[in-house]
Amino acid sequence: MRKMLLAAVLALSAALPLPAGGQGAGPRFLDPEDVAAEVRRFISGQLRLGPGGAEVRSIQLPAQRILLPVGPIALQVEMPPQGRLLGRTPLIVVVRDRAGAEVRRLWVTAEVAVYTDVPVARTPLRANQSLDASSFEMRRKDLASLPPDAVTRMEDLEGARLRRALAPGEVVRLPEVELPYLVRQGNLVRIFARRGTLFITAVGKALDSGRKGEAIRILNIDSNKTIQGRVVEKAAVEVLF
Repeated sequence: MRKMLLAAVLALSAALPLPAGGQGAGPRFLDPEDVAAEVRRFISGQLRLGPGGAEVRSIQLPAQRILLPVGPIALQVEMPPQGRLLGRTPLIVVVRDRAGAEVRRLWVTAEVAVYTDVPVARTPLRANQSLDASSFEMRRKDLASLPPDAVTRMEDLEGARLRRALAPGEVVRLPEVELPYLVRQGNLVRIFARRGTLFITAVGKALDSGRKGEAIRILNIDSNKTIQGRVVEKAAVEVLF
């Protein structure tokens, strides 16, 4: 009788499934596809992914297998300080348990391409040549392939002068051009300042000449005070405060 009862109990135990992650369940490891999908979601939320905009070319994941705790987990992707989504981009993936506690932190590397139209030489350009829109054509480029000082806007080259010759298809770097003066000493300029949602404009007189990005002194005509500002466009200065 006892043998029959024991056999019945064993048969019933074998028929009942074990709780997920409970005793008897095999070890559970982090799925690399889940990590890659979460990384893509993060990058997609930061950039406009798609043809002609940006794309994730590849994601390099750790080689070792990551053992997971019992129960559900959540993945959180973080950008390191001073990181940027361009070219080879290191990212942090944090694994959290059901209570939100950090279980594991791992590094991944995403290859991110961001495309934009930049001006390139349309024809051979000689040194000391003055530039205008006809000197260039816009061409789609991956920003990661450009030097950090590349000129990416056509309007920034209008009226500039080349310091060296350029071959067709070459991008222009800032040290290779002499930018025109956008503000001339003694001319009236538009002054504007931003602080949060506050936007202020005024009229001033330039006390210095300046190219784009340069800091110059301006006399505020209304207050008769001398202030400092940064040249942002022709006859326009942003106040620095």
